[in-house]
Amino acid sequence: MEKQDSPLSGDALIKEVCRRIRVARSYWDAHNNAACRGERGRC
Repeated sequence: MEKQDSPLSGDALIKEVCRRIRVARSYWDAHNNAACRGERGRC
């Protein structure tokens, strides 16, 4: 993922948060707890 110059806002922020939640949930469901914690820690 590339670095952005300005913080996300509005619809873009909501989409990114939902995407991260889906990724973390898939890691959790796969019992990959360390990866799940890493994904949650980026928020």
